[in-house]
Amino acid sequence: MTSVRITALLILVIVGLASSDYVPSKYPGLTLAQARCPEEPWDPYWWFIAEHDKIPLCFGRYPLPSKLNSAEDLATACRKKHKDAEPVEAIADKYYAWFRDFEIFGLIGKNGSLYYMNEYGNTRVTLPIEASNYYVVCVTQAYPRVLSSYNLPIEPTPNLSLYTCEGNGWEMLAPCGGTPFCYKLAALYASSPYTESKEFNLCGVILPNSFPVSLHCEAEANYALWQTKYPIHFGYQLPRLSLWNKFDSWHNVDGTPADYAPWTDPEPNNYEGHHESFGISDDHVFRDISLYEWYKNFVYTLCKKPGVY
Repeated sequence: MTSVRITALLILVIVGLASSDYVPSKYPGLTLAQARCPEEPWDPYWWFIAEHDKIPLCFGRYPLPSKLNSAEDLATACRKKHKDAEPVEAIADKYYAWFRDFEIFGLIGKNGSLYYMNEYGNTRVTLPIEASNYYVVCVTQAYPRVLSSYNLPIEPTPNLSLYTCEGNGWEMLAPCGGTPFCYKLAALYASSPYTESKEFNLCGVILPNSFPVSLHCEAEANYALWQTKYPIHFGYQLPRLSLWNKFDSWHNVDGTPADYAPWTDPEPNNYEGHHESFGISDDHVFRDISLYEWYKNFVYTLCKKPGVY
């Protein structure tokens, strides 16, 4: 989690792959919350996701060989990062801040018009050059977090009067269509002892048959944001023994597909380490969080369970 807030909608002036006029979206209608970037355990250079012309795109850098002879060397390096990645060809000056914040520095351009982008701006580069410690900035289209969830038809909302929520204080909704669910905020106070079982399922400890909420559509995410008490812990997290990553290992503890994650840009970023869960912070945005640090103070969990027919 970081105090830096950057708009999630990044309108880049990019030629080539990043132009929808040149390459149509592979996944029409895919949103940022439904999209992910490729990850490899051997690649220490994270992809960062942004939207251009309603197409989620992944941007990342990759090291170049020590001797750079032609622009094709840039393309070869990007394809090593991912088979469908290509060099970024141009970026409007006013959007350099986005790349600087993520430290995505490196060569951009095409053929005879190459520039090295760094924290101060960009410098014209003429090939061939000695390229020790140089990188290329690559781009590729994002793809669905869970392919089987992509473009599923929206199920009709059932008659909620035919369902009930067991227990008191629950609110029943069907925000994503289909089966209605019951929602309730549960609180853990600083005086309560921290245990891993509470981190995994605080809801099940004090509200049987429920789990920390999993999100699956925009309406459900908006409902979570409309809660009146913060911070709120969700059921989307990394396994405790997993290496930190941005996409691969995140899962819903209730066992449902992890197909929707409306992160606030630039999350998740593991700010100061040990940020392995998803939640709404005091400033009312979705961030990666350290549950251990939160439990030292006070945290709410939004609990969720199916309605009973």
